[in-house]
Amino acid sequence: MNRSPVVACGLLVAVMWLSPAGGEALEFEFVAETNVGNKPESVIGDGTYLYASNMGAGSNPLAKDGNGYISRLTYDGTLVDQSFISHRGVLDGPTGMAILGERLFVADIDEVIGYDLNKVDPSKRINLSQFGVGFLNDLVVVSDRHLVVSETNTKKLFLIDTVADSATQIQLNFAISHPNGLAYDADAEQLYVAANIQHTIGASFANGEILKLDLDVANGSASLVSRASNAGLFLDGISLLGDDELIYSDWVSFSGNTGVLRRLGIDGWTPLEASNLALKGFADFHWDADHRLLAAPNLVDGRVRLLSLPVPEPSTIVLLVLSASGLGLARRSRG
Repeated sequence: MNRSPVVACGLLVAVMWLSPAGGEALEFEFVAETNVGNKPESVIGDGTYLYASNMGAGSNPLAKDGNGYISRLTYDGTLVDQSFISHRGVLDGPTGMAILGERLFVADIDEVIGYDLNKVDPSKRINLSQFGVGFLNDLVVVSDRHLVVSETNTKKLFLIDTVADSATQIQLNFAISHPNGLAYDADAEQLYVAANIQHTIGASFANGEILKLDLDVANGSASLVSRASNAGLFLDGISLLGDDELIYSDWVSFSGNTGVLRRLGIDGWTPLEASNLALKGFADFHWDADHRLLAAPNLVDGRVRLLSLPVPEPSTIVLLVLSASGLGLARRSRG
């Protein structure tokens, strides 16, 4: 029996269920909100635990004050350890994170620190102070040994070699604005950057933009493919949602519960309906596709909010396809 039509229908259904039809807003369900204290800037997960970096107490989050820490949570929001990683004199103002192998890598002002999660030990420290940096921001894995880190103040991107424990500035063929969040499409070898023309929260103009770059890891260079302007007011985290959409956080303002999750179709930079999450300080979130879970730091209020994204109900078209495929199977079985 030739089953290819049935398989094709099944694939069509799977693709159409990834996100709402027609670019409708993502309707999240509340899971939990966990108080981790102070200034949680970024969240990442390994499938078992979520880790939230925290810039610590004090008026200057980028001060070399040794009060930064990383909390560990379960996927239902239970706070396992508020100070899972907390080393006085090592962690100052941790921001973006990436997991590579058994290590949790953390961007911390002017260095990238790699923690062995089995020993909770800062076994790797890659110092970038020689580049004049002062605000390393987000991290993303781009190979089995390389990371990219954004530096917001100096408008630079750096390639981190976690085997050689080295850093090199990525050579760009364009002038980049203040880079913040990073996402990487390994199949296309393309890097997405959430950036801001001015690193100012509360801008009254379309300050945010999304950049698509071709990344050449071997040569430590990147070239601009395209740019989505007018992408928001103050952008922070970014992630791929499926194969053809990006989601990214927009603080909008500093004072109110204004955080919005924005969406873009990658082909043609098609704006899709945003989701108003009413977060105060919507920083570098984590999207876990396997759990369909969004872990969003509320930096101003010291909390991490967990939201689940249910699989959308099948559209009328999908139901018709399912019905037709069912009739086809029935006819074959009677034959």
